Amino acid sequence: MLDRFLEKHGQVRFIRLHWVDYSGVMHTRLLSKAKAMRLQQDPSSTYKICVNALIIPISTSPACDASAAQVWEVLPDWESVRLCGFGYEHGGASLLIGFELEFVLLDDHNQVPQSVDRIEGFSTNAGLRVDNLVIVEKIFDAVEAADIQIHHLHTETTDQLEISLEPLEPMAAVEALLYTQECIRAIAIRHGRRATLAPRPFLARHPANGLHTHISGVFPNSATAAAAAASAGERFDRFIAGITGSLRAACLFGLANYDSDHRVRDDGAGRWVGWGTENRDFPLRKIGAAHWELRFADATANFYLFLSVVVGAGSAGLRNGDVLSPWRDCRVLNPSELGRDELASRYGITENLPFSLGEALGDARQDPNLAEWVGLDLLNKYFEIKEKEKRQSFSLPLLCLLYTIARSLLINYFQR
Repeated sequence: MLDRFLEKHGQVRFIRLHWVDYSGVMHTRLLSKAKAMRLQQDPSSTYKICVNALIIPISTSPACDASAAQVWEVLPDWESVRLCGFGYEHGGASLLIGFELEFVLLDDHNQVPQSVDRIEGFSTNAGLRVDNLVIVEKIFDAVEAADIQIHHLHTETTDQLEISLEPLEPMAAVEALLYTQECIRAIAIRHGRRATLAPRPFLARHPANGLHTHISGVFPNSATAAAAAASAGERFDRFIAGITGSLRAACLFGLANYDSDHRVRDDGAGRWVGWGTENRDFPLRKIGAAHWELRFADATANFYLFLSVVVGAGSAGLRNGDVLSPWRDCRVLNPSELGRDELASRYGITENLPFSLGEALGDARQDPNLAEWVGLDLLNKYFEIKEKEKRQSFSLPLLCLLYTIARSLLINYFQR
């Protein structure tokens, strides 16, 4: 793969080696072509990184809170191997994944730049006439130049922009996501702005940035188009039922840091374990028979891990024949206004999403299936990281100054 790539692109001078840590932060090393080729050609050749290049919790930055001296070996995925346990041989289905990236452009003081052309709301021309338009056009060009297809780009809520990517197979989708994030950040910096995807760009007000995941299933075994659509809907409902059953635990991987709970509200990630057709007030929005939006994720997630959990839970739902019927289709906007008794009796909704990192961590520790989906060693290390971040977050609301520092920390990491 690498040699063919370099043959085709002879002007390339170095290779960027990217990896994503447990806190969802992307790291980079620049390798010479010769070093990259040695790594590919010699199975015994390794590339090692120090401990603070992988497991450093954001909350303890810049200190590295490792328990002992460690070294990590990076194994580059030159072939972009598609390792998905939900292929045709597992239930006769395949998945496509697409992402919606919400972000805010800030000045060098982490505030909205002063402009006569400010973003004022959803899908408006306001905010896309002067400086911002130049930036988003450059982002659009850079992303599509990498053969990543953009579905659309628009203003979201006040001061917020959104880019949606066309669906791809899971591994390719995550790679496209990471590349697009870096395009957004790099191009914004070149135009004197800081683009942050952090879930809480501002202390006292919205917007809250999400990174929503569209997931659709392809079931090729039915004889006719009508039968295929019906079969896909029934089978994908079982897939979604598996996710719903582990939704609270999955929040530790999608809403993965202490500012993520800012989005646990109606019109954000939602407040309730449940779903609704075209209802953005729930963590699971049904769009079509085999097309759903997962709204319980933001840029603090490591999307390799998040999709491992989501696909693992969904695959278990398929295998076990899970049904969505305990949770009924709720199309009511602002469902929290109904009250708990009515939500339970009419829609089978009885549980909240976790309201804090600590609550999500507690639910994840109780889920017996996560080790199968993620791997026991990796899962324990992830729990260790999140435990440290939970302890750090307890002290943040006590002092406004500390919380301001924490906010700046997340903004800085998620504009990197």
